[in-house]
Amino acid sequence: MRIVKRGFAIGLLLGSFVTLSAKVYDVTGFGAKNDGKTLCTRSIQAAIDECTANGGGTVLLSGGGAYVSGTLFLKSNVTLHVDNGTMLLASKDTADFSKDTHQNMYKIERHMDRAFIFARDANSVAIEGYGTIDGNGAAFRKVRPMMIRFLNCTDIHLNNISLKNPAAWTSAWISCKNISVSGITIVSR
Repeated sequence: MRIVKRGFAIGLLLGSFVTLSAKVYDVTGFGAKNDGKTLCTRSIQAAIDECTANGGGTVLLSGGGAYVSGTLFLKSNVTLHVDNGTMLLASKDTADFSKDTHQNMYKIERHMDRAFIFARDANSVAIEGYGTIDGNGAAFRKVRPMMIRFLNCTDIHLNNISLKNPAAWTSAWISCKNISVSGITIVSR
């Protein structure tokens, strides 16, 4: 009987440690607003940066509504979780998108020098959550940011998310390894 109780206590202790070590960084705590108008790039990026600096966890976009953003740089050990009923919406302003997201190599696609969500040399990166990432594609004519572009990344997970209205390619995985994609919906012209 004692062995069972000790094993149970150790199991509870380990379970608590795992739960406590998986940190959640709610973007609203960094100033982001889900009103569909306020530009939240800096707030969301600050949550991503703090998450990776502290060893990883989940950056949470929740509460319904739409969080408007320009380029987001995902980093190692970060899960970007867009909750059910919530949207990550690309800004309509080209100036909100960084050019430091790897220039496309194709001659006819020089105008695709930006990305909405970008990661370079990152490990264990995930995008998930039953919510929607909207590239706001109709807003772009000359410069067309890709929705997701990853370069030299390993262990990527894209699960249970809707991707819609990309301005260019929905995703590009350049020199990446161990990519897992499941349960996604893509709506693209």
